[in-house]
Amino acid sequence: MGRAPPFFLVPGGPFHALTRRLGLVKDDGRDAARLSLVFGFVPWLGLTLISVVDRLVSGRWPLVAQAPSVHVRLLVTIPAFFLAERSLHFRTRRCIERLEGFVHPSSSERFCRQLQRATALRDALVPELLLLAIVAVFVTLAFSGVELLPLGGGRSVRPDLTPVLLWYGAVAVPVFQFLSLRWGWRWVIWSLLLVGLSRLEFEPIPSHPDRRGGLGFLAEPPVGFAYVLFGVSAVLAAGSAFGFEEQTFDLTAFAVRMLSLILLGLVVALGPLLLFARPLFGARFAGVRAYDELAGDYTARFQSRWLGRGNREELLGTPDLQSLADLANSCDVVRQMRIVPINRDVVVVTVGAVLAPYLVLLLAEIPLVKLFQDFANSFLGQRLF
Repeated sequence: MGRAPPFFLVPGGPFHALTRRLGLVKDDGRDAARLSLVFGFVPWLGLTLISVVDRLVSGRWPLVAQAPSVHVRLLVTIPAFFLAERSLHFRTRRCIERLEGFVHPSSSERFCRQLQRATALRDALVPELLLLAIVAVFVTLAFSGVELLPLGGGRSVRPDLTPVLLWYGAVAVPVFQFLSLRWGWRWVIWSLLLVGLSRLEFEPIPSHPDRRGGLGFLAEPPVGFAYVLFGVSAVLAAGSAFGFEEQTFDLTAFAVRMLSLILLGLVVALGPLLLFARPLFGARFAGVRAYDELAGDYTARFQSRWLGRGNREELLGTPDLQSLADLANSCDVVRQMRIVPINRDVVVVTVGAVLAPYLVLLLAEIPLVKLFQDFANSFLGQRLF
């Protein structure tokens, strides 16, 4: 069997083809900037200009323009989505290329079929049409007064239709919702691919220094997905800002929300990697047994040669001692092998991506002394100050 066809998670599908035809995607390293400008900044600029006119006419800012989450969606989250595309493009491609080297020859054909199925899902027209249909339903319901997803990110923005609300509801929101759903679909494709690949036969290396059988690189794509998690968390954190403005902030509820989002982010980003516990567990079990047998045989020969009747004067400078130490280190690596390809770094990045927007919100809205007081009161159950 030859090498498997290359797999790309990001380049593909009707939307990608459209952006390439429009000249927004040129693979020159500036695609994310152009896409963010067109799909994020331009809708925001239109919203801002209309809001300024409304302010000059009515004497007050439109409610939509006052919602922090509105601006975060367009200026933070959408650019984060496009930055994630660049990162995941390289990480997923490199991951699949390296994973192919661990596939057992008996599973080579199935490996190729899994990649072909994932590519077909990525390029399919129907899923993206369904995403557009879902967005159309959301927008229709919102303009009909059914707030399935509040347009204002925390407040109702269903007064009489105004130009700013029309722009936001008919342009900005649909763009954001489509890009969000599209990223969800992309990650579903990647997760389904990992589910299929985890059922194949692999040949992990128990003595690999990454202590994950050589499959530690599977944790690279979730690092790229952290951009998406950051963007989602930023919108939710901005929505929480209304609690500060309206003096309804509850520290306990805020902490529960943060922890729940962190847990959800870890499950979505790292959950599919748990499926590789089966091949890694089998490799670890076989590796420990094989290296124990090798160590037993080698140490028996070493003892017979140097601790028996052998001439110990020849022990100085012999490579046998270094070989014994190397074997001991290899045995330790095998015993320390993890059965899931998840490392501390990817967990820290995932948690940090979710937590960062909330920390920024806390530091921006609450003085450090007040924050300490609230934490102390919540922990001790009494008023300290």
